[in-house]
Amino acid sequence: MLGLSREVIDRLEMSGGKLRIGKGEERYLILPARFFGAVYESVRRLVGSGVSGLLYYVGKEVGKGLLEEIRYRLETKGITGPEGTARELFSFLSDLGFGKVELVSISEGEAVVRIHESPTSSTLSKCEGPSCHLERGLLAGAAEAFFNVRCVAKEVKCRCLGHPYCEFVISWGSE
Repeated sequence: MLGLSREVIDRLEMSGGKLRIGKGEERYLILPARFFGAVYESVRRLVGSGVSGLLYYVGKEVGKGLLEEIRYRLETKGITGPEGTARELFSFLSDLGFGKVELVSISEGEAVVRIHESPTSSTLSKCEGPSCHLERGLLAGAAEAFFNVRCVAKEVKCRCLGHPYCEFVISWGSE
């Protein structure tokens, strides 16, 4: 069903037209991947080059909001530490349909993440540079909320530019 993991499927609840995962308060939507490309293109037409900052900001807010489900997953699995937290976040994003999200490396102050089949880059017909601003904001926002420090994400590879995946460097702790 929908490519979701058994863990998520077992916790889906639909009531009053609202989809939730488990007993959480967060409402989820099932949207086609083309939604991300349409949002990108619509915002780009409205604000031009400001698309990157606007979508990054929105992504950061969404990433921070994913905490409820991620914290539940961490508690039920007894996961601690930054690497376990990151892997659980990326597993959840994969479950939600963001493509295969992979932690490449994590060290003091930096993590490298790959997204195979990112919703934005896989639905855009053309781009002039890295375009997964929403996804990079989501990664930075989730990291900020987990580690309680300012985080910044940069997309260093993008499928829209011909790379086999989108790759992001998330950094924290240096102002």
